[in-house]
Amino acid sequence: MWVRRFEDRARIAANVERARDAFTGRDVVLKERVQREVDVSLSVAHPAFRPLCGHVADEGWMAFAHVEGEHLPERPNRDLVVQLLRGLMHLHAAGFAHGDLKRENLLVADGRLRIIDLAFAGPLGAPPLGGTPGLLAPEVAAGSPLSVASDLFALGRLLEDARDREVRDLARACLADDPQARPASAGSCLAQLGAHVRPWDRRRLPQPEAEALLAAMPREGTSVVVPGAAGDLTPVLLAEYWRRGEAVADLDLRADPWAAFLGPGEGPLIGRVAATRDVLIVLRSCDTADEDARDAIVALATALQVRQSGGLLALDADDELTDRLRAAGASAIPIDAWTPAQIRDAARDYGVREDASLLRDIADCSGGNPALVRHVLAALADDPTRPPADIL
Repeated sequence: MWVRRFEDRARIAANVERARDAFTGRDVVLKERVQREVDVSLSVAHPAFRPLCGHVADEGWMAFAHVEGEHLPERPNRDLVVQLLRGLMHLHAAGFAHGDLKRENLLVADGRLRIIDLAFAGPLGAPPLGGTPGLLAPEVAAGSPLSVASDLFALGRLLEDARDREVRDLARACLADDPQARPASAGSCLAQLGAHVRPWDRRRLPQPEAEALLAAMPREGTSVVVPGAAGDLTPVLLAEYWRRGEAVADLDLRADPWAAFLGPGEGPLIGRVAATRDVLIVLRSCDTADEDARDAIVALATALQVRQSGGLLALDADDELTDRLRAAGASAIPIDAWTPAQIRDAARDYGVREDASLLRDIADCSGGNPALVRHVLAALADDPTRPPADIL
């Protein structure tokens, strides 16, 4: 069973437990599964949100990455407010309102803000599901549906005592009794603070090459190897696997070089797979694996094939590992390099100037790999002066 892979479980709140994922070795938060919260979590792809680690409908639980940190301070600085507004803008663009913005649902660690609870989130225009007295917009308290304006009212309550005068001015605007008198959007609030809007704040950016990988999802003992950098494709793939209710073990060999060889817990990873059926193992950064780890990855693919259950997705593989896995029966799904026209279209998506010389530099340093192109464009969206070769 999927939920049995979580060890050292301890209740930290009603219907919420902290646990350790036996496959990845990471701490997670287990919550009683609510389909609405799963839907919202899988619809956002933004650094301001705590990522969903998986869910299984018939077991009644969903797992989120455990995030350490302190609650949003009483007097937040401008940078934290900008991070929160960018996350809200992305959530609203996905068609949802948060519904319960409060300090307890906003964690800060090392200057980074995370929105950690979507229990009361719902579609824009839907009836409210609850909320915190004192933070609810007056129209919502009177029975009106969730809206961008109702989230901005709650935001205003959080920012009344902010450090910066411009943020306090924004708070006053958000607290207008008439929702029409509040700022039009989180993007308008960012503009009022002089912060620029990045393309991924507006919406989930398209990643068309994900379709081929999703169609070839490993199952029933099969393995798939992806040569070249997968980069930001990985969260897209994981979100879709979780949307389908798959049990996924996500391991990054760059962060834990021994993960493929020994597994994150006691004993070899192969042994852990043998004890749990139908787990899809996603190995990232396979190009960093040493010879022992490569042997273990190939052995794992072979063992899954013999058992005819579960699956292996090996990402970021180099040619040598790709050839070895293909010899062991894995399917290789290469990611096609982007054409100059595709790079130009992506630059437009990211708001990067469509200068012919700049686009050639991006193509040259990335080799046209879509993940690397997007990485460069994201950096240029924040700082247009950086040379593309320096970014990689």
